[in-house]
Amino acid sequence: LGSLIVCLSVFPQIAKTFRTKKVDDISIAYLSLLMAGILLTTAYALHLGDPVFVFGSLLSVASTGLLIGLWLRYTRPGPENRE
Repeated sequence: LGSLIVCLSVFPQIAKTFRTKKVDDISIAYLSLLMAGILLTTAYALHLGDPVFVFGSLLSVASTGLLIGLWLRYTRPGPENRE
């Protein structure tokens, strides 16, 4: 249950970012550290061989990776980011 909550916690920010296309208030340092921690947790889950723990960790990697991808997309100047 805890892994699911951690994984889902990023979705409100993903939805807001999709809606507003603004990432000015999101820290890439925070996202980078979060991703590093999640990757280490995933490695530990793989070491333990616990499929539920692995699945939750991989979902967290995917959702945080999506948010990092959005941050990269919307911080780059380009025609798709102009209003």
